[in-house]
Amino acid sequence: MLKRSLRRLPGDRVWLGANYWSAAGGPFMWRDFDEATVRRELAVLADHGLDTVRNFCFWPDLMPRPDFVDAAQLELQVRFARIADEYGIGVIPTFLVGHMSGENYDVPWRNGRDLYTDGWMLGQQAFYIHAVTRALKDEPNVVGWLISNEMPQYADEFRVGPPDHDDVLAWARICTQAVRAAGATQPVSLGDGAWGLEVSGRDNGFRLRELRETIDFAGPHVYPMGDDATRLLLRHAWACELSQTAGLPVILEEFGGTSTFSSDRHIADVYRVVLATSLLAGATGWIAWNNTDFDLPAQQPYRFRGYEVGFGLTTPTGEPKPALRELRDFRALLDAVDFGRCSRSSSEVGLLISSYLDEDLPMTVREDSVPVAECGFQSWISARAADLAPAVVRERELGAQEARLWLVPCAKALQLPTWAALRDRAAAGATVYASYFAGVDIHQRGPWWRPDEVFGVESELFYGLIDPVLPHPAPAAGAGGGAGVGGRAEAGGPAGGGAGSVAGAATPAEGTPVVTWTFERDFGDIPAGGTLSFPVGGSEHTRSRLPVSPGRATVVARDAEGHPALLVTEVGAGRMVLSTIPVEAFAAYRPNANPDPTWRLYRALAVLAGVTVEVSVDDPRIMVDTIEHESGARYAWLVNPGRESVTARYSGPVSSVTLSGEPVGDEVTLPSCGVGVVRL
Repeated sequence: MLKRSLRRLPGDRVWLGANYWSAAGGPFMWRDFDEATVRRELAVLADHGLDTVRNFCFWPDLMPRPDFVDAAQLELQVRFARIADEYGIGVIPTFLVGHMSGENYDVPWRNGRDLYTDGWMLGQQAFYIHAVTRALKDEPNVVGWLISNEMPQYADEFRVGPPDHDDVLAWARICTQAVRAAGATQPVSLGDGAWGLEVSGRDNGFRLRELRETIDFAGPHVYPMGDDATRLLLRHAWACELSQTAGLPVILEEFGGTSTFSSDRHIADVYRVVLATSLLAGATGWIAWNNTDFDLPAQQPYRFRGYEVGFGLTTPTGEPKPALRELRDFRALLDAVDFGRCSRSSSEVGLLISSYLDEDLPMTVREDSVPVAECGFQSWISARAADLAPAVVRERELGAQEARLWLVPCAKALQLPTWAALRDRAAAGATVYASYFAGVDIHQRGPWWRPDEVFGVESELFYGLIDPVLPHPAPAAGAGGGAGVGGRAEAGGPAGGGAGSVAGAATPAEGTPVVTWTFERDFGDIPAGGTLSFPVGGSEHTRSRLPVSPGRATVVARDAEGHPALLVTEVGAGRMVLSTIPVEAFAAYRPNANPDPTWRLYRALAVLAGVTVEVSVDDPRIMVDTIEHESGARYAWLVNPGRESVTARYSGPVSSVTLSGEPVGDEVTLPSCGVGVVRL
């Protein structure tokens, strides 16, 4: 069994709050501090169950010249903290601001000096942080500190390329030590957004694993745009999963949506799904962006960043928007399950993330690292659609961890010893699945491992070339005799009915280019004669297959041209399973891909591997996961991260206690972006 991380801040505190600027001034609120408006704003947040705000120390105002911190501005920071305390709200002061809402506000005396490497600037930052910390550290409601607001956006403005990671680490140490030298003991982090190598495959100098001894929590900032509703709504949770790599608590430090991009109702839908799924991905704190809308059309940055006026939880005059009511309801859920004493359930399924995402391997390029995150994300979505709730395991952390089923999606490259370790796990009884992936461009295109050694198959690739897949148009719905999304098998019965589409799998739209597998043998709960059709996506390099002769492997499924598509090699007490096409990449690079048929393949793999799925539904549009209270109580969370209402058959234990959504019986109905929570 694999443990899934859920780490809390000291004292098991769970932050639920908002990033805070007053409607009276935005970033310039400190220049004409309106206490009456501030009190009204904090009261509304407190009335809706929020207990934390992240407040911003506007650096140009606090430090108008070197070696000097304005005492009157400092006193305003203290005054704000004390007002917040009256409403039971904790504060998280943020020092280097810096960047804000699409504009950088530099201190006027910097003169282009580098914030990471210039010794004098490092000293000025430490001096300033120390002074602000010393003024605030004894306020009882200061619950944490953040060094910056999105430092990569601010410090990199005058740089060519990202900073060196060693320089970022040194800067982080100097800044956090300034907090500690002032006598503060509260948790501290950087406010950088967690956008670096381990999460995105793009190295911006901020490496979570290197920073883990310096900071006390990781804080993703997530504002996705996309072409697939499910990916969009689950992107925050994926960022939280990947941020676990530092072994630190994960706080979703910024998230939200602006009313200029969407209706308030749909923004509330986003909040509902993001809050639930990020919790299930290990987040233990949430700080929404931001507390209020703004009516400041002539003021920077809103004058030219018009969308920034609409992210608020309230209107400029303080009326609650639907997103604030979602936070109120989420607070009620946290209290109902006593979340501070809960943990994530363990998993029998491991999703292995290649070290080419996050290790500083020689000559690795973004075209090798970024697809690891994107294809891993799609695999994680499909596994969740199959109700498998996988544990995300970094290649470097594989060690002696054991699972019944290992998923290795789009495995262009693992380090060679890892393949041997995976074969050892198969020999010990595990099922190890991997899909071939040539990559997204021509750079060292092809598998970086020997198919005969790993899977017992003989590669027929010609050096330097790819073998393009030959998709065919999907037939009209029903032409293959199978069920579409939501099509149900009888409880406890087979998931396919002989020839035709596998029941429960999606039927692609007529004419969609697809690769169709026909199963020659029973595979998990997919019977011989069943078919799965995978819509094709990605670049010409991605849309390729690994041509093989079976060798020691057994062909389980073939494509429409008769090529081996899915092969199984028995290894000791377990097996290695190879997909010769990158089904996860097809979906990752295709608009409106989810639910993708890969979930049905994963469910069959789970049956083959003997994975226990305690709670499930028969429709991939509803995802199920569980958390456990230290008392032994368990709670199932059912989430519909899509834009259609879904009714599905429920399988698993359930009590009469429904904490959110409609009661659950043999069936469950969730509206668009619906969330249900039941006690098991």
